[in-house]
Amino acid sequence: AVTTEEVAVTVNAVNDGPVAVDDANTLTTNHGVDVSDNHAHIDVGESAFDFTNEFTISVDVNATGPGIVFNKENSYEIAVESDGSIRYALNESSGSNTWIWNDTGYNLPMGEDHNVTFSYDGDSNTVNLYIDGVEVFEGSRNVPDSLANTNDSLKFGERGSNNQSLEGEIDNIQVYAKSLSADEVATISSGETISDGLVAHYDF
Repeated sequence: AVTTEEVAVTVNAVNDGPVAVDDANTLTTNHGVDVSDNHAHIDVGESAFDFTNEFTISVDVNATGPGIVFNKENSYEIAVESDGSIRYALNESSGSNTWIWNDTGYNLPMGEDHNVTFSYDGDSNTVNLYIDGVEVFEGSRNVPDSLANTNDSLKFGERGSNNQSLEGEIDNIQVYAKSLSADEVATISSGETISDGLVAHYDF
């Protein structure tokens, strides 16, 4: 059965549940966790985040430079590029070569607080990107029916292979084992949670 977690973490060096890995001087601020320095990131583990054919991940981001927003290596990820463009990659369960970057066409304003919500629906082969509760992209390019499951942790602010670290701050992570509707995304983008499908909520 899927369990729901809600925790608050003070980031010092390493804290459990989720693990906030700090190889330099990561700090919690009134914006959240600063993941800018030397591979700092948030590791929320692996077992609860192997999604087969749908999920939604929502996170408050203040990006000051490029890097990974979230990544479960060889399964799913989104990133911000240096020009602010948001890209995604989803890996198909059968081993087909869908593990490539796809541009959403939306550029995230740098140095500003925004809620970024990404949903995947394998039944309809679509992904949706919402910024501050408003849909800015819907697409089907390289969106598989089902996702590869891996033993890698779900990480925020860095890729599982310890590169592409995000420059900026992360807060209010919500993870759902379903593709949320537009109305549900509008609700969670303001910081609220919904009970249906909620797997984890990390508010720093």
